[in-house]
Amino acid sequence: HGALNNSLQGSCASPQWSTEMEPDALAVHMQKAGYRTMYAGKYLNNYGLSGSLGLKYVPPGWSEWCGLQGNSRYYNYTLSVNGREERHGCNASDYLTDVLAERAVAFVQRTSSPLFLWIGTPAAHASFTPAPPFVDTARGELAPRTPNWNVVGNRGHHQTVRELSPMSANEAKESDEIYRRRLGTLRSVDRLVESVFSALDATGRADATYFFYTSDHGFHLGQNGMAYDKRQLFET
Repeated sequence: HGALNNSLQGSCASPQWSTEMEPDALAVHMQKAGYRTMYAGKYLNNYGLSGSLGLKYVPPGWSEWCGLQGNSRYYNYTLSVNGREERHGCNASDYLTDVLAERAVAFVQRTSSPLFLWIGTPAAHASFTPAPPFVDTARGELAPRTPNWNVVGNRGHHQTVRELSPMSANEAKESDEIYRRRLGTLRSVDRLVESVFSALDATGRADATYFFYTSDHGFHLGQNGMAYDKRQLFET
């Protein structure tokens, strides 16, 4: 596919990617098979940014398009709605996961033909911002204390991990706070899934629909002394 990383130079939302790879993407084949398709949410890190084809560009294969400009955000973001720029602010009604839920449910309700719906929520990506009702979802919870939590110096690990220092008390506290906030963001995802399922069920289509759940790669929260993130050269 020619993609090397999540920069434009690495072919993330680059014009070359758009012209050479996207015409053979899954949505194109689903549309050809007779499905009405919709994408809603975070797409590629550089979608709609300078150097890409811009927000007017709608990738092929999507009957309806609601793509986020750039990387994951919860508030103060811009969407491309079928190629039209739509800006959102910092009100509770702008919370992106909830906006995506509303758009997805509306798509289900107005679509009588077979449908293919792909939703990319910002959760549980940084900045780990829960919606107002879920700010205190995990009050008092701690990140899982796995057997390798804050354990460093394992001779079987590669040098980058082997030479890490243990987390300080403040770093462990921050790691636990991120864990709680991530759980809070996922409550909105739970609500989104429930609303989409309910919309399908209300029209008698839930039992004839496949649901696929995917996620980013593993996130560490104190394992081997790594306070938080997902970009280290070690599987959590």
